[in-house]
Amino acid sequence: FTDTLTASATTAVGEPHLAITNVIIGGEQVQGGTMNYSETITNDGAGTAYDIVASDVAAQYLENITNISIGASSGGVILPTGFTTDGTSWSTSAFTIPVGGSITVTFSADIAGDAPIGTNIAPNTVTATYSSQQGTSAAVERDGSDGGEQDDGINLNNYNVEADPSATLTVFPIELLSFDAQWKD
Repeated sequence: FTDTLTASATTAVGEPHLAITNVIIGGEQVQGGTMNYSETITNDGAGTAYDIVASDVAAQYLENITNISIGASSGGVILPTGFTTDGTSWSTSAFTIPVGGSITVTFSADIAGDAPIGTNIAPNTVTATYSSQQGTSAAVERDGSDGGEQDDGINLNNYNVEADPSATLTVFPIELLSFDAQWKD
């Protein structure tokens, strides 16, 4: 007599997936004016995103990046321990975002004094690379080393994402932003 036993198990494989929003939150759109940005990175995937490094390179005519800070975080994010900047770009140290967590980075950038009036300043682009496991062992984790975007379906190690802001900036003459209205009877 032979008895056959069968067993089955279901295993859910969860991968991290990052979404980035990049928003201009105000400022003076004139030569020498300061613009303020808010960039939110959210893990909308099914696994924790580790070793995230976010960076942003300012568009032409944007300079003097300052006031880089964490505006908010939620969902158990392990925050970056610092930022680096050279005045025209910034990047974070590595950080972690669990499923459903998010982090918002805010910063300011000046419009160059020689930006031509009427120029549309192209959006700056925030990027992030990340991995699927904590640490740096390429043998056991997926990361962004193959290039490509996280949703490209071509590269295995495609944990890279980027986002542009929703609007471009137009440089206006300062006279259009301030005036003194006088009424006559």
